[in-house]
Amino acid sequence: MSSSPPALRLGDCEKLCQVCGADAHGIHFQVISCRACAAFFRRSAECAHRYKCRSDTFECDVSKNAPYNCRLCRYKRCTEVGMTIEGLKLKGRDEISLPMEVDSSPCTSEMTPPPQSYVDIDGEQIPIEDLPVVQVEGHEMKYDVEGQMETIMKILDQPCWPLSVRETPMQSLLRGYHSMFPHGPRKARVQHELNFQIYLYFMRKQMQTLAKWAMECREFALLPLQDKRKMYCHFWNYVFAFERVARTIQSIKEDNPGPIYLVTDTIAVDIINVEFFMTGWQDEGRTWHREFMNHFRAVNELIVTNFIVPTKLLNLTVFETVYMCLYSIWNVKKLADLSPETYKIADRILDEASSELHYYYINELRTTNYVSRLSKLFKLLSGLESIYRFRKEENIRADLKKLWKSNIDDSEFNASIL
Repeated sequence: MSSSPPALRLGDCEKLCQVCGADAHGIHFQVISCRACAAFFRRSAECAHRYKCRSDTFECDVSKNAPYNCRLCRYKRCTEVGMTIEGLKLKGRDEISLPMEVDSSPCTSEMTPPPQSYVDIDGEQIPIEDLPVVQVEGHEMKYDVEGQMETIMKILDQPCWPLSVRETPMQSLLRGYHSMFPHGPRKARVQHELNFQIYLYFMRKQMQTLAKWAMECREFALLPLQDKRKMYCHFWNYVFAFERVARTIQSIKEDNPGPIYLVTDTIAVDIINVEFFMTGWQDEGRTWHREFMNHFRAVNELIVTNFIVPTKLLNLTVFETVYMCLYSIWNVKKLADLSPETYKIADRILDEASSELHYYYINELRTTNYVSRLSKLFKLLSGLESIYRFRKEENIRADLKKLWKSNIDDSEFNASIL
C-alpha cells in the first residue's frame, strides 16, 4: 500500500507536505507542499504519461524516507491530494483558500523557479530523483540492490524473437556491441572529481545494458531463467570491465597508457587520484575521503597494473573485446547447479567462438602467429580474477575498521567472486 503523509490540520504547528510528508514550504498548485514536490509536479504535468511504475504495483512508497522514487506513483499522489496545473486559481465554488496561519512563511506561486532539478549525464538531462538513493548508516552504504535485481530479471525473462538469418553467438554479440554506439565512440573528458551517485546511476544503467546485450545471443536467451540469473551474476563484472576499457581506448588518446578509465560514456577519471563526493555527505576536511582512498589505493593500483594498462598496451580490437566478453559469459565450469544442457551448450559455443577467433586472426589480421597475443588476452582475465579477490579482502578489512561497507559488495551480484 502506498505510504502517504498524515493529514494537515489548520492548527498544526509543524506543517507537512501533503505529498511526501516533509516540511512544507508553502501552498503550491493549491496544495500545501514542499519545494521538491512542487517542482516535481511542475515538470511532470506534461510528461507524466511517459512514466512507468518501478514496482508495477502502482502503490510505491512516495514518502520522504522512501528507499527509491517512483515518478508515476509520486505524480499519482500529487493529483490525489489535489494538485492542479492551474496553480492557485480557484475554479469551483466548493474550493476555498486556506487561511494564512496555515503557513506563516511567504507563499510561493507555481512560477517560483525551482532549485536545480536535473543533472547532465553523458549529454542527457536526468531528473535528480532518478539518481540512485544511497542511504548511509554509520560506515555502511545501502543501495536498492533488490530493485536492480528485479529489473535485471525482467530483462532476462523477455521472450526470444527469431531473426530472419541465423547468427552464431559471436556474430550476435558483435552486432549488439556495435548497436550500443551506432554513431561511434563519444567524446570524453577527464574529471578530477566525481559524484558517486552519478557513477552508481551509470553502473545501474550499464548493468541493464549488459543484460540486454547478452539476450541478443539467442542461445543465452533460451536458457532456463535461473541459469541466466546465475550466469549474469557471474559474468557482469568481467564484461563490464572489458567493455569500459575498450571504450576508454576508443575515446581517450594517451601517449603513455595510464590509470585513465571511462566511468560513464563521456566522463573519465584517474582512478588512483580521483576525488569523489556524494550529495548530502558530510565529510569535514575530506578526512574520511583521504582515509578511504588510502585504504583502497592498493586495489586501484592493482586494477591499473593488472588490467587497465595491459589492455591499453594490447590495444584490443572490437572482435577481441567481444570474444573476451563471450568467453566470460559462457565460461561456466565453476558455476554450480546449472542445468546439464546449459553446460553442453556452453562448451559448444566456446569451441565455435574459438574457431571464429582463429579465422579472424588468419583472414582479417593476416597473422598465423597469434599464440602469444592470445595468451596475453587470457592473462587479462586472470588479472581481473585476482583484482576481484583482493578487492573482496579489502572490503572485509574496511568493514572491520568501520571505514566502509556496501550492500552491493555483499549482494548476489558479487557472490560468485571467490
